[in-house]
Amino acid sequence: MPSARRATGFTSEQPTYAVAVDASGKVAFRPGDSARLVAGGAPELVLETVGWGRGRVVAPPVGGVAALEDGGLALDRGSVRETLRNGEKGTEQAWEVDREPEGEGPLTVRVRVTGQRFVQSSAEGLHFAPEDGEGPGVRYGLATWVDARGTCTPLPAPRHENGEVVRRTGRVVRLSM
Repeated sequence: MPSARRATGFTSEQPTYAVAVDASGKVAFRPGDSARLVAGGAPELVLETVGWGRGRVVAPPVGGVAALEDGGLALDRGSVRETLRNGEKGTEQAWEVDREPEGEGPLTVRVRVTGQRFVQSSAEGLHFAPEDGEGPGVRYGLATWVDARGTCTPLPAPRHENGEVVRRTGRVVRLSM
């Protein structure tokens, strides 16, 4: 990320935001420049993967959080590995599977969002802002499915439903296995 391990999880500070991941797998983003981050900055946006599956969406377990050699983080979620990596555009959240997920139909990933209010959906993703409208918000961007051969397929834009970001893969899971 690069990250620093703390007693309560991992943290990473970038020039325009900070991110923290706790032992339960919750990811907290605090946008703002370095001076604002030190002074508290904007309210954080907290993300928590709360559902995963094809057909039936179930809560994935959290088996632990570990640092990766490239500075990213990996959250063990049973048959799924959630990863977080910092880059030029922010923190990338990804889910890795090494076999076709059980069930039929599109793969659905549900991520609970708290701390900032949903503002709008755009061609770049979902936009969130502090409740009081003061300070910078966070954009939850678009996704790409990358199969075992390295073929990249853009996914439909995420939706915001009842306080959650919802991603569905369409037919790409079945076509890529």
